[in-house]
Amino acid sequence: MTEPAGSAAERPLRITPDMLLSRRVDFERRMRRLPPVTLVIIALLVVFVIGSTMSAQQPSAAQALRWFKGNTHTHSLNSDGDS
Repeated sequence: MTEPAGSAAERPLRITPDMLLSRRVDFERRMRRLPPVTLVIIALLVVFVIGSTMSAQQPSAAQALRWFKGNTHTHSLNSDGDS
């Protein structure tokens, strides 16, 4: 019986521990490296945080002490325990 062309030359690939280790080392090396997009996002966040803290101004004494007029002590019909 004749075998199809190409199947006689193809044998199953024997996977060795060295092959698995080299693939794992390559994967771990790639995962440790930060992608450029991540670096750009981190840089933008740092610039935003530094910029927002630099532009924040302390309120002046006149703005910090404001007097609000009005009735700040009010009772309803049920607040005095009448009900």
